[in-house]
Amino acid sequence: MSRFARLQELFVAAIALDPAQRTLFVESACAGDATLRAELEALFAADAQAHDPLAVSIAQGAAEHFDGGAPWLGRRIGNYRILREIGRGGMGSVFLAERADAEYESRVAIKLIRGFPTAPALERLRRERQLLAGLVHPHIARLLDGGTTDGGQPYLVMEYVDGLPLAQWLEERRPPLAQRLRLFRQLCEAVHHAHQNLIVHSDLKPANVMVRQDGTPALLDFGIARLSAPDASGERVTELRAFTPEYASPEQLGGAAVTTASDVYALGLILYELLCGQVYKSGGRAESWRLARPGRIARAAADWLRADAPRIDGDLEHVVRRALDDDPVRRYASAAALADDIARYFDGRPLVAGPDRIGYRLAKFVRRHRVGVVVGALVIVTIVVAASWLALERGRALRAEAKARTEARTANEVTEFLTGLFDDADPQRTQGRDISARALLDRARARLDSTPIGQAQVRARLLAALGEIYINIGQPRHSTDLLDRAVALLRASGADPLRLAKVLNQSCRAWEGMSEYAHALTACREALTLRRARLPAGDADLGHSLDALGVAEQGVGDFTAAERDYRAALAIFSAGGAEYRGDVASSLHNLGFLAFHRGNYTQARDLYTQALAGKRAAYGNDDPRTLNSLDNLAQSEEELGDLAGAERDLALALPLQIKVLGADSVAVARAHNDLASVQQDRGEFAAAAANYGAALDLYARLEPAGSMAWAITANNLGTLDEDRDDYAAALPLFRQSLRIREAHYQPPSASVARVQNNLARCELELGNLAVARPLIEAALSTRRALKLDPGQLLDTELLDAQWLLRAGRVQQAARALHDLAPPPGRGNYGRRARYAIVEAEIAAANRDWPAALAAQRRVLDALRGELGEKHPVYARLAARAAAYAHAAHDDVGARALLEAALPILRAALVEQSPRLREAERLATVLKLR
Repeated sequence: MSRFARLQELFVAAIALDPAQRTLFVESACAGDATLRAELEALFAADAQAHDPLAVSIAQGAAEHFDGGAPWLGRRIGNYRILREIGRGGMGSVFLAERADAEYESRVAIKLIRGFPTAPALERLRRERQLLAGLVHPHIARLLDGGTTDGGQPYLVMEYVDGLPLAQWLEERRPPLAQRLRLFRQLCEAVHHAHQNLIVHSDLKPANVMVRQDGTPALLDFGIARLSAPDASGERVTELRAFTPEYASPEQLGGAAVTTASDVYALGLILYELLCGQVYKSGGRAESWRLARPGRIARAAADWLRADAPRIDGDLEHVVRRALDDDPVRRYASAAALADDIARYFDGRPLVAGPDRIGYRLAKFVRRHRVGVVVGALVIVTIVVAASWLALERGRALRAEAKARTEARTANEVTEFLTGLFDDADPQRTQGRDISARALLDRARARLDSTPIGQAQVRARLLAALGEIYINIGQPRHSTDLLDRAVALLRASGADPLRLAKVLNQSCRAWEGMSEYAHALTACREALTLRRARLPAGDADLGHSLDALGVAEQGVGDFTAAERDYRAALAIFSAGGAEYRGDVASSLHNLGFLAFHRGNYTQARDLYTQALAGKRAAYGNDDPRTLNSLDNLAQSEEELGDLAGAERDLALALPLQIKVLGADSVAVARAHNDLASVQQDRGEFAAAAANYGAALDLYARLEPAGSMAWAITANNLGTLDEDRDDYAAALPLFRQSLRIREAHYQPPSASVARVQNNLARCELELGNLAVARPLIEAALSTRRALKLDPGQLLDTELLDAQWLLRAGRVQQAARALHDLAPPPGRGNYGRRARYAIVEAEIAAANRDWPAALAAQRRVLDALRGELGEKHPVYARLAARAAAYAHAAHDDVGARALLEAALPILRAALVEQSPRLREAERLATVLKLR
């Protein structure tokens, strides 16, 4: 049996099964064959997104693909004689041919096309051939002629291009980056020319690009191109078209309409291959460019292309990211726009795809005003480094040990270090390369290794100063190595233990900034031990160590120890008077943070309110510490149901964070995430998606791979995708978040249980009952063992009841729900909605439609005042209530509910949403449209 026949047989057998049975069937039938399973799942996805019998179209297209060609060698087609076969693709075989009538010598490429057996299809091919014949461009292989063979098989006669396929040219010629980019621009111009003539290629790939002897490209295979305008009948073409999956856009793979944006996506894949010499492997939607970390192209580059990595990592990766965006709207508007950005790269101008940041545009500006900008940057760095170094000179312990001779030597060595740093930044030495304040800071870090500084403690102080700066600008991952080296030098040189304790405390802050709490715990404990042995009981530095230790303890899940140390720090600072009111506020903030994670949101709100007032008095409104408390206060307001207050506070904090810290900061990423969470709860899904996306992008660039901050935001974005009824998008986000958390935390972990619950809910909605079951059991076990937040346990218990219901165990599900108390009070609308859904689904399973409707109306009454009738969650519940009302023969009530809900659902849910389709069908039945 051929592979296609096997695929067809399995698809026909599986599509008739319900989702749970289908999963088990596929696991058994595809055991050991991951490729076959992926092909089946792609067919299921396509089938789910359309009402047409796609299986028939897929079978026809695939059969044409797997069929062999007839023996054409030596035969005559039109005025040409077939010489040899030179290629085979999804639309047919390609042969080299020569003129057979001896009127003149000419070689051409002839493509025999399969898949146009009907008269309407042949007529459409004739019209397309006429349009393609007029497609004249120096970088497009011309269509010269066409027709049908005596046997009725269509064929196209095309210009024969004598050259190398793009991939072979790249491997054999190994051209420099500039030549590769010039070729790519010419390719973009050819595609744009086709688009201007209303033609979409739809199968762009390196195999369809030949490189002539002069290094210019020729684009082939417009034989499968699509018209981008309606045909003469006014109808769009709906028959299946061939494409290459490895170079297909997400919308092609999903069965959506193919547009010029699909060609732009394919051009992005070709550019990726030109830059790194490797075929792009997506690994599925979870590895899309939406989630990819920076530096992906450089890491994937072939050995002979490694030297280009520094140039690829910046602007060119931005170009690839823009072209390969999952959302067609966010890609380049045209192939010409993509070519224009390559031109901007050559000219050193800011890219359309580049980051919309002042710093980025300023860096481009430096290319034209290098001397003045470099001088200004040097002055700034001088001030920053000198000020940081002087700050380290403060403190009682340092003043007590200071000696005039030591300070003189220190000043000389630091002066020499800074002088050498500025010499490195001399324009004559940089050879025209950009220099920025951040670049000089990075250079200072590297230069410490090569600068001869006689005193180990001076080197340690400089390392610690640079580490502190990186922490303060929201780049903690750059500081850990510096601080570790400073600690090692201080240990080896026998430095004052209090100086060592200070650097250890800085190291603790850096690790906490990256959510690496186990590392932070080790540093904090040693710092506290050193200080306790040498400082009086009420010294403020002990309070700082206790606060830092509490954060680390809370991070590893030891909430009891964290509360003990927070309160000990608060007692020290409270006894110190007005001088320490900012420190008092920090301890109150930490206690609020702990209360929040214990689920005591009222206590958290009160503590954050006190902390915010203290920080405003001590530091002002714009200080990052003040903004952190404002952000956390908003989170507690959100949990208590005060969504308007939460969004107000977060919207106030975000621009201040950007103003104070700059757009590229972990704190700004966290602010985007928190604002998105509130916007999601308020039903502002588009705004929430934008802020979650901004947070993920920042974490991907600023945090190490597998950071908890990224995992938290990925989980949050997954819940938003759930709310939009896009479970296929939510699934990879939950899976990645779970993998990261399992690597960070030892069981039992509340953090791991949260994502297990979310992933199980997603799998359940997709019909994967066997996958969801162990996740539910693991989350239940953890949440029952930890006994932290009853609401979170209720989430999983409701999910368990829903699983029983989906598995057909209706009575068992009813008993499980009966044992659960309904969620109380405001701020629990999500849980109350899920409770009502399960309650109504049980009644519906028993065909008790009045009871199902009553359950649904109860939650609508409860949520109307809290969410409002225009909230998407409310609208989704109202649409379900309309379905129950119709089943209960109350069409008047059903119409009233659905008429109000349907416009909201159309705006909030994704197009392929099952619930939206269900509501649209009901609207048709009720004659609402």
